[in-house]
Amino acid sequence: MLKSVVIPDSVRSIDNSVFEHCSSLTSITIPSSVTSIGDWTFKGCSSLTNITIPNSVTKIGDYAFQRCSSLKSIVIPDSVTIIGRLVFDGTNLIQEKKGVSYVDKWVVDCDSSLKQVQLRNNTMGIANGVFSNCHSLTSIVIPDSVTNIGDHAFDGCSSLTSIVIPESVTSIGSWTFFNCASLESIAIPNSVTSISSWAFFNCTSLKSITMPNSVTSISNGVFKGCSSLENIIVEQGNPIYHSAGNCLIETKSKTLIVGCKNSVIPDDGSVTSIGKEAFFGCHSLTSIVIPESVTSIGYGAFFHCSSLTSIVIPNSVTSIGIDAFRGCSSLEIIEYIGTEEQWEAVKKGGGWNPENAQVICTGAFYGNSKSI
Repeated sequence: MLKSVVIPDSVRSIDNSVFEHCSSLTSITIPSSVTSIGDWTFKGCSSLTNITIPNSVTKIGDYAFQRCSSLKSIVIPDSVTIIGRLVFDGTNLIQEKKGVSYVDKWVVDCDSSLKQVQLRNNTMGIANGVFSNCHSLTSIVIPDSVTNIGDHAFDGCSSLTSIVIPESVTSIGSWTFFNCASLESIAIPNSVTSISSWAFFNCTSLKSITMPNSVTSISNGVFKGCSSLENIIVEQGNPIYHSAGNCLIETKSKTLIVGCKNSVIPDDGSVTSIGKEAFFGCHSLTSIVIPESVTSIGYGAFFHCSSLTSIVIPNSVTSIGIDAFRGCSSLEIIEYIGTEEQWEAVKKGGGWNPENAQVICTGAFYGNSKSI
């Protein structure tokens, strides 16, 4: 039963799978002659508690330490320039990489119980998908050296309750916090200038967002499906966006791009269109009045607002997009402030209406109503 190994000085590389599943191996000595550690080399060495990687090593292969469940700490020397896929089995070993400049994709295997991560202070970026589906991850400390957070970086981290994004970060990638169902709050620093598509999609516990004046680009569906969202604030001085009545509004186009259950659409003319999927999945929204300044309701604007029971649409609206009210299962009456003829003239996309909803035309001045 192999428990301890001393590799001779003549060895230049450790080949693939050499010690794979040596479950009784507790220690190994690697000489300074070794320059590379192959794929799966120590995979499944569940009793391995200590290992020292010499400064001669430049490459660690795919899955090299996967399932080394007893290995609590490891120092990776500055000589290492290549770290393969899924090298670490859900432990926090990535923080021990002294010279790491980027936390790369698939370095961490999150199938196990990774709960906390503290990245080293010289980490410059978090790449695509690196902590994707770390379901047990509850907290992470991101150092001030990080400048960008990649696509899907925390996708599916369902236990993550809060995260502090440092002032050094300038961009948040697509799907970054997708399905982070426990995330209740997020502070976006003034350094961030862009938030990519669906960044916080389905963060169903998120209650409040504050957008700094530095953000000048918000892509599609950033807060789509954030069903618990109550407050939306944009700091004064933002050149592109502003907030009013808990609505996120693109100022120049006068488009409401994100709404929430407490939204009151302003009637001062600052909103002329309800944007694509603006209230998508807002399950707590119960009623909404669309002001007379609005001329269009976009694609999927109120898609799956399942608690919506009341809506008032003015005769200023000339178009209603595809699936605008699809899935609004509680909506039985749509009140239209206009005549039947005006309603018939409204351009409507396919599947715009919820099942069993009745449109009541009240007339332009709430005169004699008529159901259609």
